[in-house]
Amino acid sequence: MACGRQRPRGYLLDWGQLQPGKTAALREGARAYAGDLVIARQNDNRLEAGEPGRMLANGDLLRVQAVGENDLTVSRLIRPDHVGGERTRSAPFTITRSYAHTYCDLGYAQTWHTVEGQTVSVGIAVASDKRTREGLYVAMSRGAHRNEVYAYPSAQEPTESVSQPPGPDPELARQRRLLADREGLASAAAIDNKDPVTILAPVVRHDDAELSATETRERALSDADHLGALHAIWMDQCPAEAYGRYAQAVRDHAEPADAEQILKDTDRLWRTVRSAELAGLDGGGVIRAAITGRPFTSVRSHSGVLNARIRKMTGDLPSRIRDSWMARLPRFADPELGQYMAEVAAAMDDRQRRIGEHAAREAPLWATQALGQVPDGAEARAEWEARAGRLGAYREMFGWDHPGEAIDPEPAPTSPEARAEWHTAFGVMARVEGIDVRNLTDGQLLARRRAYEAETSWAPKHVAEELRAARRQQQFSKVEATRHAYETAAAARHGNAEMAALHEKAAG
Repeated sequence: MACGRQRPRGYLLDWGQLQPGKTAALREGARAYAGDLVIARQNDNRLEAGEPGRMLANGDLLRVQAVGENDLTVSRLIRPDHVGGERTRSAPFTITRSYAHTYCDLGYAQTWHTVEGQTVSVGIAVASDKRTREGLYVAMSRGAHRNEVYAYPSAQEPTESVSQPPGPDPELARQRRLLADREGLASAAAIDNKDPVTILAPVVRHDDAELSATETRERALSDADHLGALHAIWMDQCPAEAYGRYAQAVRDHAEPADAEQILKDTDRLWRTVRSAELAGLDGGGVIRAAITGRPFTSVRSHSGVLNARIRKMTGDLPSRIRDSWMARLPRFADPELGQYMAEVAAAMDDRQRRIGEHAAREAPLWATQALGQVPDGAEARAEWEARAGRLGAYREMFGWDHPGEAIDPEPAPTSPEARAEWHTAFGVMARVEGIDVRNLTDGQLLARRRAYEAETSWAPKHVAEELRAARRQQQFSKVEATRHAYETAAAARHGNAEMAALHEKAAG
């Protein structure tokens, strides 16, 4: 860290932005010259900060104007009201060296909590995968013209263990990588190339807010009422009841030896029968039709043959749209279990209703894009709420939280219940983006792909990345021009005319 702190300090001194000579001690071993920016970390209600009635506050950014024997003369930087405006300074005032040493840091970088509410031209943040989403949002939204985040895995954070032997300063390796990058050497590619989006993805699950006891209780009650929890109970009991009926149908209609072989491996078979049942067919009747009068002579897999027969009979039927969970509730052999599942179904229907009402009040983007705006009439609004409830129920059951897309792509047939719920949600959508190609044959799909390739072959080139790179280069060139202008002045001040000419040319 020492090398990292001294390099910018050396630049500022060389450019004449700081006054060499006396320094004042700050927190964590840092020191401040006259001209340095420092930030206050403690309120002082006894010290006016350059304005009558304005006391020194935590987060105030100060510029050191003079370093005395026992105090520092500083002025408080007043932020502009708009981006691009000039910063103004308060009248000079003094702080003690003791306050600076105990409560002040260098002010060239600030924490997320300090910059909250500020607006700057360019925001540059450093974040790891252990940060919280509240802080990352602040860091990525302060810059009006550009925001950049340098992401690193938390595994690279330094540890405080003293058992490890000391190693070289990591700043040396970073400097070597910078030199290699400037000279175009291949070693610059040795930098960890992990996608920064991948590094920061876990941040959205890190919540910094502490819940009160009442909020904790309400969240627990909400979780119990959540369709993700209720649907898990439904998925545990209802398929088990259906699979029991299917097994009994096999025993009723197949020869004992064939039934024994069929029931050895039923995973794929039961999913196929369940899909047919959710499409509106009778599961037991489908099994009976596939077994009666059709022997299993010399077959390698009884369940595989029966599965193929049922698939040929039923085809790829879409699932039937569910009216309510209560209407789909099966008849359980155990009366107590049946009563319990009836209560679960009623709770799920009530939750779906309330999701629709909430969507009508809040009009989220996913609902308005899929169903249109909430209508004014009572009857039309009730219909809109019912459809929004089905969409919202699917989102809550399967964790789909995209802000604009109401539902995700259609689940695979390996999950009949999820596919059935998807069709229930899809069936109420008034607006479907794109073209529905689910019923096209393979040949039609291949023909469309060839047509797409032919149509896009002459389309204009997508230049968004090139434009983005050009904007970044323009901003980088502006920073470099400013740096070379300072280097020109510093070289001229040192009497190095040749170096001053080189920097002046580079600035131009």
